Amino acid sequence: MAKNYGKWIELNNEITQLDESGKNKLYKDKEALKEYEDYVKSNTREFDNEVDRVRVLTKEGSYDKVLDNVPDTIIKEMTELAYSFNFKFQSFMACQKFYESYAVVQYDKDDNVVFVEDYEQHNVRVALYLFQDDYAKARDMLIQLMEQTLQPATPTYLHAGKGNRGELSSCYIFVVDDTIESINFVANSVRNASKNSGGVSVEASRIRPKGATVQGNPNASQGVIPFAKNIEQGVSHFNQAGMRQGSAVVYLNIFHQDIEDFLSSKKINASEKVRLDTLSLGVTIPNKFMELVKEDKPLYTFDTSNLYEVTGKHLDEIDFNEEYDSLVENDNIKKKKLNARDLMTDIAKTQLESGYPYVFYIDNANDNHPLKGIGKVRASNLCTEISQLQEVSDIHPYMESDKDSIGRDVICTLASLNLVNVVEKGLLEESVDMGMRSLSNVTDMMYLPFLPSVNKANDELHAVGLGSLNLHGLLAKNMISYGSLEALDLINSLYSAINYNSIKSSMHIAKEKGKSFKGFEKSEYANGNYFKPYINKSNEPTTQKAKEVLEKVYIPSQDDWEQLSKDVKRYGLYNAYRRAEAPTQSISYVQNATASIMPVPSAIENRQYGDMETYYPMPFLSPITQFFYDNETAYKLDNKKIINTGVVVQKHTDQAVSTILYVESEIPTNKLVSLYYYAWSKGLKSLYYTRSRKLEVIECETCSV
Repeated sequence: MAKNYGKWIELNNEITQLDESGKNKLYKDKEALKEYEDYVKSNTREFDNEVDRVRVLTKEGSYDKVLDNVPDTIIKEMTELAYSFNFKFQSFMACQKFYESYAVVQYDKDDNVVFVEDYEQHNVRVALYLFQDDYAKARDMLIQLMEQTLQPATPTYLHAGKGNRGELSSCYIFVVDDTIESINFVANSVRNASKNSGGVSVEASRIRPKGATVQGNPNASQGVIPFAKNIEQGVSHFNQAGMRQGSAVVYLNIFHQDIEDFLSSKKINASEKVRLDTLSLGVTIPNKFMELVKEDKPLYTFDTSNLYEVTGKHLDEIDFNEEYDSLVENDNIKKKKLNARDLMTDIAKTQLESGYPYVFYIDNANDNHPLKGIGKVRASNLCTEISQLQEVSDIHPYMESDKDSIGRDVICTLASLNLVNVVEKGLLEESVDMGMRSLSNVTDMMYLPFLPSVNKANDELHAVGLGSLNLHGLLAKNMISYGSLEALDLINSLYSAINYNSIKSSMHIAKEKGKSFKGFEKSEYANGNYFKPYINKSNEPTTQKAKEVLEKVYIPSQDDWEQLSKDVKRYGLYNAYRRAEAPTQSISYVQNATASIMPVPSAIENRQYGDMETYYPMPFLSPITQFFYDNETAYKLDNKKIINTGVVVQKHTDQAVSTILYVESEIPTNKLVSLYYYAWSKGLKSLYYTRSRKLEVIECETCSV
């Protein structure tokens, strides 16, 4: 293996060996880094100067033609600025991940890789592309990138300024109606989204179940599974611009009559007729179902087409908290009786076997939705951090297409803050502002005529998702136990400041542009309700440790929040959505950071890429910090501590928090069910997959910032 991939792999693998004192040979990672950097250097194309490099690469199509408009002096100045930071990769994994996943490369006549940009040049390219008309802001963006305080999502960081590229956003969410026209419309949208490097989510709860009546013919419907297979095949065929496999998830409401078949499609013993091999599954769960589980009452699932005929409402329009009992009592409504606890146990069993389904607590999402006066959240995305309003498009037959009414679907435009660097360098306000401005620029330059429902939402809402990474790194470096009272205190204060500054920045952008997102006047921001919890209660740190760590971070006071409420009411907000906590598995390596807000799986993480095995020592790993990694890995921690952490972050996040459960394979299903209940009762909007030591889960790089 080592000889196939270079000596750096062999050296990296040696960090698992122990030295004479019984400590891991962590220095071997630095040797691997040096070996790999030498390989990159020896395979890098040379240019006369930096201006020549940009011009040649633009002419050859490796760089976007937009860069032709950048003056020579700016290219030279920006490049000199980038190199002035004397940046050094901190681990072999960080360096390798950058060059193999993000750097622009070419190929020689023998198809060997030729590198044409390094980390500094890459960041110059990204900054100049995202701020095409403002070189001062491009300079500020470059500083954030080089300081590693702000990290754009994978699609943005990969494609910005690159020739022959995909889109700059991470993923898309569609909702499908129960008509052939809508099914075809969404299927086509899914293929186009995947082709342009996006992960895809589809909410399918309106599709009639298996055995339902079609055009007066009983037992004619094939149900949700064939539709899901169609989505699976679509993203497999139209993969992400040939760079990665296509990724998709289908969400289904727990009250849908096909829910049992839906879950069975991921079981080991599932027949090929129903098995969904590569498609991810998600379940939307209303509060009523959780109450049925708690009270051990029967669950009735419904024939969605019959439900609509009788009530005039689609399944996703039903308020089950208010209407469930009457639906059960209505003899005209076709329904199927199940045991609620058994079904919840079935979800747990399926998760232990496959990692799926994702769980989306739909009422938690809508009850804590700042835009509840504008629209309804219907589903989440591949990584469960997106929670935005959607509208079903009314699609007519081809000859009547002029009658189409295009609704609003969802696009995810993401970036993350590196918490360690933001906190230690005292750059939180600047980093958040740059994050919001760069993300807003992405929404401004986006044009997606092949995805009309997404294009409409983007133009009207300018939704973005600024998240974070390196939380466990921040805690470990400061010797704070994950999930402790000190940790939760620090997190509450820090994320309240992130939230405040994201609102402030969006307000400033609205003021500068002279416009807010469509429907702002109906939002919880406009009526002031969103700000009341912050005005009524201080979020300043209370523990001494949190105060010390956040010494360079200004925590907004109650008066600050009250003034911000007034400013927002006056000037509005440019972005309908601002915050989302994505998993960040992929890009965290480049930042030499821990992923998102999650605890680390191990102090030295093992990663498999094909037949190559690499090791990633956690940031700031030392004999002193090792305790806060080894003894607080994800599998050793009580999952309630992980959930509690997510709950505190959720408090300061207008969308959702991607939360992973880490369990032993032998965990009793009732214990896993109790975690689902705990997460719901604490107000989490979603749970990403459940991960066990023996389970391999295919992670979505596109959505993993």
